[in-house]
Amino acid sequence: MEIKTIIVNNQSNKLEPKKNTNIIISGGMTPIPIYQKLHQLKVDWSSVNFWLADERCVPLSHSDSNFLQIFQVIDVTNLKPFKFINMFDGKSCVASKNYSKILQKVEVFDLAILGIGEDGHTASLFPGNELGESSNSADVLFVNNSPKPPEKRITLSLNKINQTDHILFLVSGSKKREIIDRILTCEDLPASKVKGRKTTTIYYLMENQ
Repeated sequence: MEIKTIIVNNQSNKLEPKKNTNIIISGGMTPIPIYQKLHQLKVDWSSVNFWLADERCVPLSHSDSNFLQIFQVIDVTNLKPFKFINMFDGKSCVASKNYSKILQKVEVFDLAILGIGEDGHTASLFPGNELGESSNSADVLFVNNSPKPPEKRITLSLNKINQTDHILFLVSGSKKREIIDRILTCEDLPASKVKGRKTTTIYYLMENQ
């Protein structure tokens, strides 16, 4: 389902009106072109809340910060006054406890824009690590042993991500073909376990297409 359609439906649904549209977003190079074009959507951005799927425990000014990377792209005049709820204050991972409290206000997300790593990870949910699958799992997990630097991260749990109506995976590069095939055959990988309540879609673009 298109991003604009989700937002417009929420704003115009008279039978079941929703005050806000809640969208989970991820860092990385693949979704950046999408974020760059968000300002072209003629919608009321004041009712849209963006939530990070995961964050690296680095200062907010660091090039590895998902918040910095995404905020610099979507902080354009035409998108204001959108809300971007950050996971991390750039000083202490413990600050993410506040994120957990705020998350309790969101029972169901409308959309999650996620990526998939070559090892099948999504957000900062890596194979072999705790994923937070059960219904009583914490909404936010601490990661101290990420196989990709930096080692310390914060991530939404699998259970929390799956409380989303529409899941959209954005994947690019020929190196991702093998992992996409493994996910489509339901191999036991973190990304394979992400399921939208209504739809789950993978958009895959190979290089030079």
